[in-house]
Amino acid sequence: MLTERASTAYLEYLREFNISYIFAGREALDCGLALHKLKNLFGIDRLMLAGGGTINWSFLQEDLLDELSLVVAPAADGDTSSVSVFERADFLPPRKPAVFRLGSVHAIAGDGLWLRYLYRPASLRSRKEQLKGDEEL
Repeated sequence: MLTERASTAYLEYLREFNISYIFAGREALDCGLALHKLKNLFGIDRLMLAGGGTINWSFLQEDLLDELSLVVAPAADGDTSSVSVFERADFLPPRKPAVFRLGSVHAIAGDGLWLRYLYRPASLRSRKEQLKGDEEL
C-alpha cells in the first residue's frame, strides 16, 4: 500500500523485484480505501494485518480492526528500540485509547500464550458497553 507521494525511483525498485502495490491515498494512507481496493480488485474479504506498530495503529485509527491476536513468549532482550504493537505516527491525530475485550487464551508450546482480543469500535457499541469500557480505562 502506497500513497501517490511514492517516488518514481521507489516504484521502479518495486517493479524490478515484481513486488505488487496499490495506491491508497494522495498524501496520507487511507486504510479504508486500501481495504476497498483489495476487496474489489482481488476479492479479498478477510485480511490479516501483520505490520508494525504504525500500520497497526493506522488501521485502528480508522476503526478497521476487529481482532487483535498476540503471542506472548517468555523471553526478554531489554532492547529499548523494540517495536510496539501500536504506535501513532506524528502525522495522525490523537484519539481515545481503543478498548479490546478478551476473546480467548491458549497455552502454546514453549510456555507461551496466544491471546485473542476482540474489538468493536465505539461507533458500533451500545452506550452501556461504552460506559463500561470507559470505566475500565
